[in-house]
Amino acid sequence: MGKNTSITKTSHNDAAVIDKKTSIKKQNHNKTPVEKKNVNKSFNITCFGLLKFFLKILINEKSYTIFFIVTNIFSIIVSLVFNLITNEKTKNQLFDFYAIIYSSVLIFLLIVRFVMFFYVKKEEDKTTFIIISNAVSRTLYFFTMLLSLVLLVLFTIFLSYLYFNIMCLFINRFEISSFVMRKTTTFLVFNILTNISLLFFIVFFVIVAGSQATIITTTVLLSLSFVANIPLKLITNNYQNLNLTFTKLAFRVSDVYDTINLQDKIKNNKTKYNTLSNTINNFYTNFEDRLLLKDNFSQGESINERYYNLWDSVFNIINKNSGESKLYTLKGKVLTLNEQMNKAPNLWNDKNVTINFKLKDSFMNINEITELYNNLSNDDYKKPLLNDFINFYNELTASTIDLQSTYPNYFSTFIHLLSDDKFKSEVISEEGSRLDFTTTDLDSIYNLAVNPDPLEPYGKLTLTDIATDNSIRNFFYNDFYFPVSFVVSVLENYFINYTSKFYYISNYSLVNDSNYKNYQSLRNQVDLFSYLNPFYGVWASYTLYSGNSYNNVWFSNQSVSSINFEDQENIFLPYTTYSFKLDQNKISSGSTNNYYNPMNTVSLILVASFLMMIYSYYVFTKKDIS
Repeated sequence: MGKNTSITKTSHNDAAVIDKKTSIKKQNHNKTPVEKKNVNKSFNITCFGLLKFFLKILINEKSYTIFFIVTNIFSIIVSLVFNLITNEKTKNQLFDFYAIIYSSVLIFLLIVRFVMFFYVKKEEDKTTFIIISNAVSRTLYFFTMLLSLVLLVLFTIFLSYLYFNIMCLFINRFEISSFVMRKTTTFLVFNILTNISLLFFIVFFVIVAGSQATIITTTVLLSLSFVANIPLKLITNNYQNLNLTFTKLAFRVSDVYDTINLQDKIKNNKTKYNTLSNTINNFYTNFEDRLLLKDNFSQGESINERYYNLWDSVFNIINKNSGESKLYTLKGKVLTLNEQMNKAPNLWNDKNVTINFKLKDSFMNINEITELYNNLSNDDYKKPLLNDFINFYNELTASTIDLQSTYPNYFSTFIHLLSDDKFKSEVISEEGSRLDFTTTDLDSIYNLAVNPDPLEPYGKLTLTDIATDNSIRNFFYNDFYFPVSFVVSVLENYFINYTSKFYYISNYSLVNDSNYKNYQSLRNQVDLFSYLNPFYGVWASYTLYSGNSYNNVWFSNQSVSSINFEDQENIFLPYTTYSFKLDQNKISSGSTNNYYNPMNTVSLILVASFLMMIYSYYVFTKKDIS
């Protein structure tokens, strides 16, 4: 702007008032010292009066009004959409994008506009000279102007915070979730700290380097705020697929991180089903013996350990058959023979048979578990545990069309057939031949009926329908169907993969080979990037404390055992990552705390910006503004 730029109507009026005071002072020039002292006292400009003056001329500035309206409309629209969305994962992704745009663009440009308006435009149109030359000290002028800018920035940020929380209260019937409070409060504190520092920095640049240098610098900063953290993601991607060797086993770096991350999330109650996760994980990570490792998971001793010591003793969801057990009867024609039948194939091949069997015990159905839950007192430890289980059961059954065809391998895991002195589970031919009926026989019949293999199983008993009425398939879907057993097996397989890996990586020594050295080299690059890149420190502090939606931290039901800890991350934002901490060549459980704290960078920025502000004040007091 040129020196002949006209000032606003408001600034003309206020400057005229100040000129009037100057004229009165000149008229009283010949008065006695006592009289002059009284006159000067009556026309001193107070800090509050000067602050009102600054706020008034800024509010009447059209560019500020436009920026303010656009920023608030944007915040109102996003806050409305945010609170109408029901999925927390989507909410989290939307809010992080909003935080980037709001902080890196809207507030950034607003602060630049504030500073340029006061420290450039008002200096060029002589408003600054008029005020300071009329008995206002430069110290009062500088800090009052700075205070007015700080108040306007804080007011704008606080409005956005209010929009999200007030909208949340109204839409959710005056209930606000911990997730919304955590995201918005972190957003508020983050913006206050970083934008006040940015304000001091831009004031420093304007006063010391001038307006042109400031425009160039702020343009570069605005551009870098979106791309400065992408190199870090490229570095971390380079070591994710490396294989680390633990004595005789090898795991990918990404798998090791996922294993440690899951343990950390569970222990800090940052999963969708916290009580359920903690209970199962604590049971599976009791590594006193190797029964609960994946290699031994299908063994009968391991199955009994889980069935009786976890699902019965802890969950109490096993129906013990204390009285007469229910008799199950299955009829069909023998298609293939088991080993016993192959000893006398003429007695069994293509024969109609009747199978009678009973169960020792079985899982409760969901109605029985719900009734058990409702009868528990609120202080019973099983209350939140069963609540999580029931919710997971409902979620899985709602998202899975057919549990039996989706998870056919889980059918017989917890089936215990009854055979004792009083009753034997048997296969009986139409001629009266009898053979013991086993769980293996039941499993092979089930698989052919529910999940048929084009290759007939050799050496296993299978049946076909005597009539074409699908009676065998209907038996497994109507008479002999235990969905809770399938849900339990799904849960077990979710965890066993990760808990077994955790056993190996925490108990086996890490081999210091070329892959590990390569990993260390890349991690050193990550650490160096974290120290030197201020954008990392600023934004990583936001992601560290705002976190994600922990209600969506859970296993994918599209896989046997897979959990994605990165599906909520924003491509433009950095996230704190840790290096593996070794204790006697074994990865320590404290590795999750082995990272550079980004708040150190934020603290340095705050101190640096404060020093810049002090130096800006010094330069301003020496500056010729006439």
